[in-house]
Amino acid sequence: MDKDAIIKLIEEKHHELINWMEVHGSDYWTYGPSGKWTSAQHVVHLVQSMKPLNTAMVIPKMVLKMRFGKANRPTRTYDQVVNRYHERLKEAEGIVSPFSRDMPEPTLEEMDKWLIQLTAEKDKLVKSIDKKWKEKDLDICLLPHPLLGKMLVREMLMWTAYHTEHHYKLIKERAEANK
Repeated sequence: MDKDAIIKLIEEKHHELINWMEVHGSDYWTYGPSGKWTSAQHVVHLVQSMKPLNTAMVIPKMVLKMRFGKANRPTRTYDQVVNRYHERLKEAEGIVSPFSRDMPEPTLEEMDKWLIQLTAEKDKLVKSIDKKWKEKDLDICLLPHPLLGKMLVREMLMWTAYHTEHHYKLIKERAEANK
């Protein structure tokens, strides 16, 4: 998947989530099954997950290579990244991302603030991919992922698109089950 396709996918997945939340969010923002995250907390988790990625995306590539190394294998496809994520999720049942351990419980009054923040993080990411990254660098530089280990930047970006879709599906499925 090339850079433009990744940007398009990230935009599409965020658009789907944001649109659904704008239409249905007020009904489900604070809803979540017992012991599970609310819809709001899923959105907060996405914001929290994107912040460190956005920080990494503006660090000079040379620094990333020195800190995390360079690729020593071929880039995985989108489907391979998704499959690996699901395998690791099964293995890590109950483990919470380090970015979301102290999960706030946003009120309905905060919904717009969090949706705006999610859009801003997505916009930052898209801008850095487009303006600061060459196609070849996406397959050289590595970034750490708390569940998946070191990933090529291209893989991390594909995962980010899927991660948004994954949480959107959870929110939507739980809302539909609650009708």
